[in-house]
Parts: sequence; structure tokens; C-alpha cells
Amino acid sequence: MHIKPTDKILVIAPHPDDESLGCGGFMLQHAKQIDSFCFLSSGIAPNAKEKSDARISEWNKAQKFIGCNNLGVCELYGPKPLLPRIKDNLDYYLKTLDTSKYDYIFMPHFNDNHPEHRYISKELMNKILIENGYKKHAKVCFYEVWKILDKPNEFVEIDAKHKLKLLSIYATQWSVCDLPKKILGLNYYRGVDCGFVDCAEAFSVMPIGKYFKYSKKHCFLQWCKKCFHLYKGFVL
Repeated sequence: MHIKPTDKILVIAPHPDDESLGCGGFMLQHAKQIDSFCFLSSGIAPNAKEKSDARISEWNKAQKFIGCNNLGVCELYGPKPLLPRIKDNLDYYLKTLDTSKYDYIFMPHFNDNHPEHRYISKELMNKILIENGYKKHAKVCFYEVWKILDKPNEFVEIDAKHKLKLLSIYATQWSVCDLPKKILGLNYYRGVDCGFVDCAEAFSVMPIGKYFKYSKKHCFLQWCKKCFHLYKGFVL
């Protein structure tokens, strides 16, 4: 990926840690050019507020470690589902994200296994870009967190030890599964995938015009799939 010194980059994270998991190695290399923003602090019951505060604290520490410009975290937490509340928070996101100034915009890909990731990437960011504007030459860069990309077209060689230090900041998140170990395993494999470098992050990069077409097509296919399952459920 050819990043010019004058390029401005926006990295969005649905939750604190997604940015570091998906593109933390890239961020560490281009920190001075990056604005980062997180859509929800995502503390859930029990002790939702306490968990939210912990995740916000970790986010701020991680962005400071990276050295990028931290646009902050939207403090959104509570009982599940959080998705309807994300949708209701559009005005805050519009006030925070001036998408018209970025050359690259990073987000999770459309087939990510997390529903909030998918919604933010294919629908919410679509709305924000249309409302707040974008550069015609801008590119959208999809990163991988909860599901791998089928056909990545860009790879960035990264420093695995440096990324592991970044991921270790999110200490509250790894009590159930050692996700940093699994993500770094993927990054080591991506190093083989792109031509035998030691460790790499993979991305699907496309012009912003293609992103809008891809988003529209993807939403239509999801609607068709939903209708098909409803049809199968009818008892005649």
C-alpha cells in the first residue's frame, strides 16, 4: 500500500481494540497521519458502566501508544442489543467525523462475523460519507478481525513484537480467549500469503466509488437472503 506523507487517514473501530487487532501494525507505522475514532465503548451487563470506563481508558492508552490523533470514543453501553442505539446516535457521529478530508478510510469488512461491525461498515459509514462528503480519489481499506478476508489485495509488513505490546494494553478483553495470540497467528500466516515476509496485515482496498456500489449490492444480497429464509419458514 503506497501511503504518501501528505495523505490523511481515518481509522474507525466499532469497539475499543478492533483498530489494534485489525490494523494496529499499520497504524504504528503511519501514526502521525492517522485520526482514530471508536463508535461505542460497549460495556455490557453486569457492571456495564464500569466495563465501559475500562474500555475507554484502554482505548485512550492504546491511541497514545500508537501516537495518532485520537478523536475519542462514543460512550455507548448498556444491555444488549446495542445496535438500535448505534443507529440512533447518527447525529453525534456526523458532528465528530469530517470524512471530506481523508485519503484513506479503514474499517472492518462487510462479512465480519460481528453484526455491529457489519452495520457500521456497510450502512452507517455509508450514510456518514454521503452526508459529510469525501474526496473523489479516496480509498476504503477493509481490515479483518472476527473473520478473515476472502481475497485481500494489499498487505503491509508489520513488527509483530510492537503490535503485541499494543494489544497488551487491552488487558480487560483477553480473559476469555487469547485473541492477540490468534490475530498474530493470522498475521504470521499473511506474511506467507503475501510472499514470505515475517508478519503482515491483510486488507481489501478499493476506490470509494466502488465501496458505495459494493455496499448497495451487499445490502441487496442480504435482503434477498433474509427473504429466502422467511419464505422457507412458511407452512403451506
